[in-house]
Amino acid sequence: MRSKARIEWVERGGPPVSVERGRGFGMDLIEKIVAHELQHPVDLRFDPEGVSCTLVAPVRSALAFELRRRSLTVP
Repeated sequence: MRSKARIEWVERGGPPVSVERGRGFGMDLIEKIVAHELQHPVDLRFDPEGVSCTLVAPVRSALAFELRRRSLTVP
């Protein structure tokens, strides 16, 4: 089984989040492209007290990074 990291982003203390908001590029980017690349749904919430986003990302083994590093340094 592949390891996963759960990343939680929470913004609080700013101006109230408007209930009447449109979809923009950033929202599409996070909910569609990022979720597709991570192969896991993104939980993006716009609560009156602030925004929160939870991502689950696969964790690559150290070997995957080592192989990439070696391929970049070999002429």
